[in-house]
Amino acid sequence: MYSNTVFCFEEDYMGLRTPQRRAFEELRPKGDDPIYICPGHLYFLDGKEVFFIGVSEGIGTCADLKGVNIAVFTTHKPSEEQRQEYAVLLRSQLRICQFSVLRREPTDDELQRIKESEGPNTLILVGEGLLVVNNRSGVFNFVRNSKKSVYVNIVT
Repeated sequence: MYSNTVFCFEEDYMGLRTPQRRAFEELRPKGDDPIYICPGHLYFLDGKEVFFIGVSEGIGTCADLKGVNIAVFTTHKPSEEQRQEYAVLLRSQLRICQFSVLRREPTDDELQRIKESEGPNTLILVGEGLLVVNNRSGVFNFVRNSKKSVYVNIVT
């Protein structure tokens, strides 16, 4: 059930379910935009820091893109304890991902459109494709690749 997630920080990130993985796969750029995830690296989008929260691995029944790892980022800063866990797990495994996505909550406009079609009590999240535009000494700057995907967040 959790086979395509290496690890995540927050409880609601504890498993990338099939709808989320498929939503992320839609965000793949035309060519791979590989990124090496390593403890101590910093990541920025629009001049603001974003935080690495996990790798969606291209294995199992949740993945249509087999062998394609996706780096997942968020704007929510993890706790120090979560950062420590992240560093330990990353040291034990090489993390090269073919592309990156931002997992976020929908904007008010997106939420209004979604709620009209999906219903008022649906928990919706958004994935946005990211591209690395500048990488210097462990500092990565992203831009959005103009692809966005909305999905129902399944929490168990």
